[in-house]
Amino acid sequence: MAAWSDSATVQGGTFTTGTLDLKIGTPPVDNNPPQFTTDFAMSNMRPGSTTDAVLKVTNSGSMPFGFTATASATNSGAGADQLGSALTLKAYSNSSSGSCTGEPVSTGNTAADFALPPQQLAVAATQNLCFRATLPTNAAAALQGKSSVITLTFTAK
Repeated sequence: MAAWSDSATVQGGTFTTGTLDLKIGTPPVDNNPPQFTTDFAMSNMRPGSTTDAVLKVTNSGSMPFGFTATASATNSGAGADQLGSALTLKAYSNSSSGSCTGEPVSTGNTAADFALPPQQLAVAATQNLCFRATLPTNAAAALQGKSSVITLTFTAK
């Protein structure tokens, strides 16, 4: 008795992963864009002082992603006289001549509870976000002479 047989093989194509590469600032960098660091600062603040700064977020990767942002404040000075917890922090999707306009897209009021809800960014796309820091008009006198640095942390997924 004879048994006949035949076989064939097929090799699939190449599987390649994409890359997530979130850049910030102008020009786009990984961390601490110099222009934003300069623009998002204020000296000689007094109750009611506000500063706005625009930050460009860029998708330099090979696939679209969503991104979020949180914030924290590093304060100088001892005790409970911390400026970072007194400053309000908001993000806006619109700006005009470097000033934030429209309704905030962020949630929370201070760096401690600031959150930027998920934003979508296509490959090679950019999004300008305008950030506003304000010292409320009812700021405590104990805040005089204090300083704080607000750090924004962006996460792409």
